Amino acid sequence: MHHEARMRIFLTGATGFIGRHLCEHLVQQGHTVVALVRNPQKIALLPAKNVRILPGNLASFKKLDFRIPTCDAVIHLAGVVTAKRPVQYFRTNFDSVVLLFHCLERQSWQPKRFVFLSSIAAAGPSSESHALSESDDAHPVDDYGRAKRMAEDFLLEQNKMPITVLRPSIVIGPYDTNVLNLYKLAKH
Repeated sequence: MHHEARMRIFLTGATGFIGRHLCEHLVQQGHTVVALVRNPQKIALLPAKNVRILPGNLASFKKLDFRIPTCDAVIHLAGVVTAKRPVQYFRTNFDSVVLLFHCLERQSWQPKRFVFLSSIAAAGPSSESHALSESDDAHPVDDYGRAKRMAEDFLLEQNKMPITVLRPSIVIGPYDTNVLNLYKLAKH
């Protein structure tokens, strides 16, 4: 029976809605997670075993001496979906991606893969007559989508490490409070 190699994965956004589920799944699969955690109170949300906490936030990547433990892969989930000001989308969803990438370049190790969680908003809407595919040009219609698209473009122009960009649509499930409000509104 073939067993997949155990990996060590650096995960941003580990205490967020998707991150909590992913962290649990990775640990269940036998992997070790190095989780960047901004708020110490949220550490309790993560599995107790096989998770190493790296205190910090997205601004930590600016520090020239910020060290990330050696990992096989990086999964960058941290981002902002709703912001009070447009500049927040670009700071969090674009600038921090660039900062993380340059921070990785400064490490004594390089990941075998960098996975970036973008959004379907980076592609923009399909037309009534044509469903978008990966080969279609992207036409994001809001600042959130534009920031995610800029981050995708930046990463895909790199040749320092393999990059994977994922564009999920709306994601719903346990621990999600945003969609719960939508259901409450619909019920009302």
